[in-house]
Amino acid sequence: MPTMTSEHPVAQTLADFGNGLLNGDAHALVEEHLCHCEKCQAYVADLPDDRFTQLFRSLPVASNSKSVKQQSGYEILDELGQGGMGVVYRARDRKLNRLVALKKIKNGSLANYSEQKRFLREAEIVAKLVHPGIVQIYEVGESATEEGLPVPYFAMELVEGESLAQLLERGPLSEPVAADLIETIARAIHEAHVLGILHRDLKPANILLSAQYSVLGAQQKVLSTLVPKIADFGLAKLLQGQEAQTMSAAGAMMGTPGYMAPEQIRGDVERMSAPTDVFALGAILYECLTGKAPYAKDSNWISLEAVLKYDPTPLRQLTPGISKELEAICLKCLQQEPDKRYGSALDLAEDLKRYRQHQPILARHATPLERSVKWMRRHPWPTALLCLLTVMIAAVITGLIVHNVELQKAITRVETEKSRADANYRKARQTIQQMLSRINGMPSSQLEGARQLQSKQLDEALAFYESILADADDDKPEVQFDTAVTLTSAGTLQSILGRNDQAEASLTRAISLLEKLEWNQTELGGMRMAAWNKLGSAQMSQGKAKQAAESYSHSQKLARQLIEGNPEQLALQHDLAWSHHNLGVALLQLGQQREAGMQFEQAVLLRQALRTRNANNPEIQSQLAESLVNLALVEQLSTKLVPAHRHLNEAETLLKHLVNTVPETLEFQVSLASLLLNKGNMQGSQGFVDFALTSYQAGLKLIEQVLKQESGYADAKRMQISLNGSIANLYDQTRRPILAVPYWDEVVSRSAPHNRQYRFMRLNSLTRASQWSQANKEISSLAELELTNDELVYLFRLVAVIYQHDKRPDEVTQQMNTNIKAICAKLYKQADGQLKKSLSQDPVLSILWNANQ
Repeated sequence: MPTMTSEHPVAQTLADFGNGLLNGDAHALVEEHLCHCEKCQAYVADLPDDRFTQLFRSLPVASNSKSVKQQSGYEILDELGQGGMGVVYRARDRKLNRLVALKKIKNGSLANYSEQKRFLREAEIVAKLVHPGIVQIYEVGESATEEGLPVPYFAMELVEGESLAQLLERGPLSEPVAADLIETIARAIHEAHVLGILHRDLKPANILLSAQYSVLGAQQKVLSTLVPKIADFGLAKLLQGQEAQTMSAAGAMMGTPGYMAPEQIRGDVERMSAPTDVFALGAILYECLTGKAPYAKDSNWISLEAVLKYDPTPLRQLTPGISKELEAICLKCLQQEPDKRYGSALDLAEDLKRYRQHQPILARHATPLERSVKWMRRHPWPTALLCLLTVMIAAVITGLIVHNVELQKAITRVETEKSRADANYRKARQTIQQMLSRINGMPSSQLEGARQLQSKQLDEALAFYESILADADDDKPEVQFDTAVTLTSAGTLQSILGRNDQAEASLTRAISLLEKLEWNQTELGGMRMAAWNKLGSAQMSQGKAKQAAESYSHSQKLARQLIEGNPEQLALQHDLAWSHHNLGVALLQLGQQREAGMQFEQAVLLRQALRTRNANNPEIQSQLAESLVNLALVEQLSTKLVPAHRHLNEAETLLKHLVNTVPETLEFQVSLASLLLNKGNMQGSQGFVDFALTSYQAGLKLIEQVLKQESGYADAKRMQISLNGSIANLYDQTRRPILAVPYWDEVVSRSAPHNRQYRFMRLNSLTRASQWSQANKEISSLAELELTNDELVYLFRLVAVIYQHDKRPDEVTQQMNTNIKAICAKLYKQADGQLKKSLSQDPVLSILWNANQ
């Protein structure tokens, strides 16, 4: 339940409600309060869209200092919020009697060395930046817990105001105010660049505005006195010295969609420099003037692809009154190539100053010819048409002026027609892409619950897309490309939803379309490679190992071709490793152990090389462990036990490290449990029973911890059944059936209702353990089902074993006789003549069989 005062929820509860963190009764209680409280409604509406900004702001929260250990030298007043690693409090510096923002590492003394190093590194970077336009660091230090363990913290300037993002929610700014604001920010960020620090996450939410200027009255008076301060250097990169070290976690997106430069989206670290931040400043200027960002703020591929392929809509098309000079400055910042932007933030600031002082600016608008060339590069298929139009117009109309006018009309007409068609394609394609993005963003533990809902939505989106294609000119390369992209996404989604036959059809069609296209070979090659790989996975899921092996081979061939032209591109090395690994799985299914082993060896080598270049990436470590486990299994089948144990132990070391350093990623714990299952199987097959039991039990303990956190995690539930069954089997094989029974009980309970096979296995253990009463009850229960002849004969044999037992109590005898009659009646009804004859001649069963006919 949320914490409530006598009249209102506390600020943290309102913030959690606004950010979607409340569930059930807690959510309903706050929602009911908001229905009649305008004050709390206004508070929730003003919440920032970036949680990090909230850390630097003073909020009207109720004091919760009772729950916070007071910091030496500081009086903690209340919590402002939490970021990825730290918790920030509003505090009073007792020595200097001033308010500060006090940031402490979130996990306290439990934070590992890497977390503490990153936390202090942020303070180290910001402390270098002494500038009135940047949030200042006052002190960096360590405080001790009650156990005497050090906890790092740093105190910084407390900005009592709102963010630029909140200000822009009320509408765009006037041109003089926007120009002055961005000039001030550009000069501040230039100081960071001079010190070798690249911000990489500039956006309105990270620009804080002094509170004293946000309550002066009329808007123009407020805007004319804004004093911005740059916050959040969490993704900062050092341009000098230790270039490889950044404030971001491995694998995290280096920036915010809508404000990221093309080189950030591509992950091209080598090209990230001052113009990267200039791009973000241009995006902020664009939003200040028009009220919207130049590109969509979504992380799906459609939105990110737009930054790489298309120029933003000119500002004057959105707001006709904007001056041409300011539009030219903004669009120069947003050029796709870094060398076409301002060379530094200072150059941008100086050009904005020239604009404000009515002097000639350096930026200029693109000429019609430049715009035409750009358009033709983005739209190769109409280029021939445009050339033909140009020749025809030149033959009829003379004069350069008239020619240019007509050419522009033709371009506009073609673009209008194409954009109208593209709008329909992209609407359907975007629906599918967004669904795929949402599912890909889910942890495996949450995927099961989303499948049914997503399945219906996928059907509707595909039906809509197909209806549009029916009326489209599918001979156009652009249409074919869009269709192939959409079918690939749809096939991926169909595979995730378990509809692998449909996925195979979608991906086969996508590949057929991609093979027809000849333009932009690098991009098409990457798409073909991915489509072939996904097709192989869909085929494997249907048991088509031979077809899957052929698809994976195609993917591998394409990956090698692409690497020849781009040897330093790590993503291609990653794709090649997957093609080797997947091909190994298919070949192993086909019984080609030697060939499968060679593929796994190549996957291991590639992933070891990737790990060397990116040692802190958890996904690479996890994938390397997966390939090592598969290689070990092949080696075990080939009786190469020494290398098999070595590779399995190497994989175990990797996964244990991941479980310890990234405990919140439950998939790593499930992977380690799966490895321990395989290790136990290997140990048990070699007679090391106690070692095998230890491995199984360790895996079971991990899975139980996972299910405590995510009770519906399907992979974990399946692994729990496998581990319990393996322990039970091992006890049965070593003639300890009494110890196997409780594990079979777990398997039967957790595999219901599809558990008949497991019930027979438990029954076998009960009989061998002389648990006659329980065995008889289970036989009675099973005999009521629709059983096959083999299952009935098996039950009959177990009854015979019980019948021959000398010390059976009377109630067991009575139940046993009832079972014998019931089973014999079913067998007599179902069995053919040959089976009846064999039963009557069996030395053990003949007495019971003949007595009950």
